[in-house]
Amino acid sequence: MDEETPEKHDKSTKPYILVDGSNVAYGSGSFKRPKIEVINAVLGELRRHRFRVVTFVDAKLRHVINEPQEMEKLVDDGVIIQAPAGREADDILLQLALNRQSHGETVYILTNDMFPVKRAKGVVPRIAFVVVPLGDTEEVIFSPPLESLIEHAEEKIPTPSQSLPTPSDDGPIQEEPVVKIDPDLLDAFMSFVITFEPPVGKGSRIPFAHVAGYLHNQFDGGFCNRFGYGKPKAFASALEENGYVRLRREGAPLYLEVRKKLMDKCAEGSLEMDKSISRVPTTLSSRESTESLLQRALELLREDHHFPTEERIYAKLRSLAPKKRMSTKKLLAEAVKKDLLSKQKKGGAVYFWPEGKRWEATDPGDREDPYSPELWQAFKESLHQLPSHQRIAQTRYYLAKSLRAVGVPEIESLPQAKCEHMVQLAVNKSLLRVIPTPMGPRINVPAHD
Repeated sequence: MDEETPEKHDKSTKPYILVDGSNVAYGSGSFKRPKIEVINAVLGELRRHRFRVVTFVDAKLRHVINEPQEMEKLVDDGVIIQAPAGREADDILLQLALNRQSHGETVYILTNDMFPVKRAKGVVPRIAFVVVPLGDTEEVIFSPPLESLIEHAEEKIPTPSQSLPTPSDDGPIQEEPVVKIDPDLLDAFMSFVITFEPPVGKGSRIPFAHVAGYLHNQFDGGFCNRFGYGKPKAFASALEENGYVRLRREGAPLYLEVRKKLMDKCAEGSLEMDKSISRVPTTLSSRESTESLLQRALELLREDHHFPTEERIYAKLRSLAPKKRMSTKKLLAEAVKKDLLSKQKKGGAVYFWPEGKRWEATDPGDREDPYSPELWQAFKESLHQLPSHQRIAQTRYYLAKSLRAVGVPEIESLPQAKCEHMVQLAVNKSLLRVIPTPMGPRINVPAHD
């Protein structure tokens, strides 16, 4: 929507967007220091779409942000609200979101953090974002797209023939119960939607006979019995009742017309899939030294048989201490200077080995296949045993982690890096399918496997 275009509806119909400003300032986790420019870019996009916006930041952000004076001005002007010292902005955002929802408002929390999903149990929807560098500028991509939020708000505006219900003397309004869909079944259905060729979008029509056939194959010919449906059409009706599709008939065949809610759900699934497996269990103290964390990160890489590159060390440090701010590049440089690590350049890669200690490592991108036919058979068996929600939109790392957890001994005993290597080779062999998603390429396990 252009800024000069008059609004189609009153401002009160627009959702509230509650912005986790501290999370936004750190971008997609790639910035060593939070940037005020990213906050301004995000708020600029939200203003352009004329949402109602409230932005909170933690009190400590002003001490580390790249332009502290500009941030102080935004706080003084009321553009940003600073949380009281000692209290996290997350708590205030969640409390405000639930409060506005209780007044019938549509509310989203804009953050890449998972606290809205974990603590509000999905009650408050989340908007994730990615900061994309484009030359000298940076563009912010949102998921779901901001335009879809406007469409959603417009769908909820009552027309004269759909007036809102009013309270009666009989007590509060009783909402019609929505039939719940088992998460495994919904994940399997989304797997079909994501891999449908050609790709589907809002308004696309999918023959329900194709859906039913796919689900029968996924659940050994008995998805209705397994999930309590008297007949396949009952599942189609449940999808419509939950707002994912509209049922359409073109002559005798039944079609599912895809609604925006289903596309948002598919996009959300691809964003969250990378985080579906819990972080490494840890009992870290917030005062644990960065050198100690570095040693633990290297130990995890040794157990996985991964090469100790800067990127993999950074990922392990994040899994061990997600809230601890540290510069991986600076930490590695200091460790090399103190002779704790030795720096090795090989080809185009750089490795940081513990001084006097190296391990057998595997490059998951190596195109050579050193694995026996028996091991490949075990790999295929592990694919068969994957639960449906782990068969769609996986990264190589998490698909390998899932395969090692299904209980096939030969695969379970493989180091993580070797299993990732087999996943990559399986993609090259067309045993697995790479699909585009809003967060980049992901891997699907085809139904016949």
